[in-house]
Order: sequence, then structure tokens, then C-alpha cells
Amino acid sequence: MHKLPDGVSLEEGALVEPTAVAMQAVRQSKLKVGDKVAIFGAGPIGLLTLLAAKAAGASEIVMVDVSEERLAKAKELGPAYIVNAATEDTVQAIVSLTGGVEIAYEAAGAQPTFSNAISVLKKGGDLMVIAAFTKPVELDMSLVMIKELNVTSTLAYRHVFPELINLMASGRLDVKNVITKKIELTQIVDEGLELLIKDNEFAIKAKHESKRAGYRSCLLFASFMARAGIIRKPLTKGEWRIHLDKLTEANSCTKGK
Repeated sequence: MHKLPDGVSLEEGALVEPTAVAMQAVRQSKLKVGDKVAIFGAGPIGLLTLLAAKAAGASEIVMVDVSEERLAKAKELGPAYIVNAATEDTVQAIVSLTGGVEIAYEAAGAQPTFSNAISVLKKGGDLMVIAAFTKPVELDMSLVMIKELNVTSTLAYRHVFPELINLMASGRLDVKNVITKKIELTQIVDEGLELLIKDNEFAIKAKHESKRAGYRSCLLFASFMARAGIIRKPLTKGEWRIHLDKLTEANSCTKGK
């Protein structure tokens, strides 16, 4: 349990967990000031990785996705370049824009993005896998060897929470612009999950205002929603309702307790 300082809002608190994923990924990738990076996937984790990479000193950042809505939100956060993989040759576009990147972050979890991330790296570059893959992927080891690439991944990140909360409180890491919509927890299935299922709009986080379910329920379910947006588990509305009910029952406490 980590107490939020007075200067950190509930909305920002709900973003601590996914932002920790991004921060840990950037740390483990050993990004250096001046490095060029490409981020594949402009979902919640991809956008937060963009912010973390900027804070770490990346000189040029390319954000890649197939969704115009996601890329529009990404553009607000200030990457150097935007590439729509649905309409452009991703590898050719990134190499043309940057000459190749030192680090590629895979936050989409698909074979095409995984392969493209390998292809846009400079010799000696690093691929950091953040996404949760639902299927095995193929890796061209000949290309990895020829380019002397490093392929790594990240999973555990709890120890970065205190530093991350301090960064938010100081204003050095502003994540508020990542929030696209606030949805009452009572409407999370009918309204919030519809956005994820249809994918014609994407709600990064959901905030619950009711005192009944309490503060922890707000933060935990909001983080759960963000991860669901990445993993996209094929659950029915009924199954989502079961998860919601269990979560609310398990975390029905108030902020002061």
C-alpha cells in the first residue's frame, strides 16, 4: 500500500501501476540521453512509455499504431514522429525518418510489430518487450546475430512505485493527459467495456466516484481496465461483471482507512 501525496489526484493514482510498467521498461532498456526510440502500440502502456522515454532523455521518439484515435492521442504527448502501420510501410518509414533507432519498445503483442521492431533497430540496438503475447512469435536469430541485438523483457516493477509517485507529485512526470474519459464504476461494463470491445474509442482509465466501493476499488479497477486494454481477453459482458463484483467486494474501503 502506497499513500498518495496531497498533490497527486485520484486519477493520477489510478495511473501509478501502468506507469510503473513503462518506467521499468525504460530503465531495463538502459536508454541513454540522445537515443532514438520507436514504440510499437499506442495503447495505455505505449503512451506511458512515450512519457517515460521523454523523461529519460530520448532525442527522437516514433509512435506506431494502426488506430487513428490512438495516434491522435499519442500526438498530443509530443513524439517526434507518428507512423500509421495500417497505411504505411512501418520499417521503411521509421528508417527513413530516423536512420534506425537504438531502442524499440514492443507494446502491441503481435507478430508483425515484433518483427518490425527487430527490423528498425540499429546495430547493437535493444528490443524491450512490454506487451503480453497470447501466441508464440517467431524470431529471426540470424538477423539478431548479424545486428548484434539485445532482446529483453520486463514483468515485475513494484519497487518503482515510491519513486514514481514522487515524480508525479513533483510535476516532473505529468500523466494527466493520458486520461481520455472518466466513467462511473457502475457504468463500467455497459459503457467502459463497450469502448474496449468496439475499439473505436479507447478509454485509458476509469474513475469511480461512489464512496460505497471506496478509494482502493477505484485505483485497482482502473489499473485492471488499463491492463485489459492491452491484453484484450475475450470475455463476455457477464464475465466482466463477475470480475467487477469480486473486485468491489474485496476492496470496499474508503480513502481514510
